[in-house]
Amino acid sequence: MNFIFYLFYLVSDQKNVMPENRMWDIYTPDQLYWMTVAENFRGIAKFGGHQGCEKWTLAYAVPLLEDIVGRCDNAVAGNGRAADLRFGHDVVLMALVPLMCLDGYDKVPDDPEKLLAAWNLYDITPMAANMQMVFYRPVRKNDGEVLVKILLNEHEVTLPLKNHNGKYYRWNDVRKLLNDRIKKYKTKTERTK
Repeated sequence: MNFIFYLFYLVSDQKNVMPENRMWDIYTPDQLYWMTVAENFRGIAKFGGHQGCEKWTLAYAVPLLEDIVGRCDNAVAGNGRAADLRFGHDVVLMALVPLMCLDGYDKVPDDPEKLLAAWNLYDITPMAANMQMVFYRPVRKNDGEVLVKILLNEHEVTLPLKNHNGKYYRWNDVRKLLNDRIKKYKTKTERTK
């Protein structure tokens, strides 16, 4: 069975360096579908927020999210910093996305077939995957609240919060949501020690 998965990984990764890859032809469409379902389920159980695993997988991203919130608070306070860049592996982003409740990825279906429709790892962590938080400050400091828009792989995402003019959210609301999630999963991690 390992050989089948290793061959699938080899064929999957080749498309990143050889777009004209024809090795997919060794699989039937049905085999490709079920390999994708299995790989998706494995990735989510191991790194995403699947029930029963989330207390470990989401806790993996808690220190990163704490750092992100702290850096955002400093930037909003006006410390002169315009951008913070951070680089990491896809598994960290797989845990960060459900921890932050981006686009409903914190709700993971139990049924593997429904999982593929709702939680596709190839959409969350393609090559060069990224998450951006773009802040909008009022022109005059006392003219309103700081808003934030979050993008996953250059696409605007939703949060389970009241939005303003589309997919813009009050930073204070986003900060509260993120700090609540940090508290929830940090506590779970400490209980499992």
